[in-house]
Amino acid sequence: MGPFDVNHPNSVMTTLWLLWAALIGGVVSFTAIVAFLVAGEVVVGLDLPPVVEYLPLGVLLVLGVIGYAVRLVILRRHLTPQGLRPEGYFAGHFALLIFLETAALFSLVVVLLTGQFWPATAATALSLALMLLNWPRRDAIQPQPMDSLLP
Repeated sequence: MGPFDVNHPNSVMTTLWLLWAALIGGVVSFTAIVAFLVAGEVVVGLDLPPVVEYLPLGVLLVLGVIGYAVRLVILRRHLTPQGLRPEGYFAGHFALLIFLETAALFSLVVVLLTGQFWPATAATALSLALMLLNWPRRDAIQPQPMDSLLP
C-alpha cells in the first residue's frame, strides 16, 4: 500500500478526515477574517439591491440539494452486494463537502460586498452545521477481506 490507496478503508478515511477538517477550518478562518474586516469597516459596502443580502440562502439551498443528489448518485454507483466501496464513499462525501463549502464562501463574499452580516452569515452557519453533521464515518465503508490486510 502506497501513501494513498483508494481501495483501502484506512487510507480513505484518514484522507477524508483531513480534508473534512481542512475545509471546515478554511471556512472558519475566512469567517474570522471577514468579521475582522467588517468590524474595522474595511469592506466595499456596495449599494446593492436588498435581494443580494438574501441570495446566499438561495445559493445554499440550491448547492445543498445538488450536493446531496451528487453524493447519492456517486454512492449508488459504488454500491456492491458486499457493501459500499471505499473510493465511492470518498468521492461522494468529498463532493458534498465541496458544494457546502462553496455556499459558505459565497455568503462570506456577499458579506464583504454589502458590509452586512445578516442574513448572509446565516447561510455560512448553516453550511458549517451541515459540514459538521456530515462527519466521515468508518462504518459506512465495507470491511476489507483479511487477505488484503496481509503484507
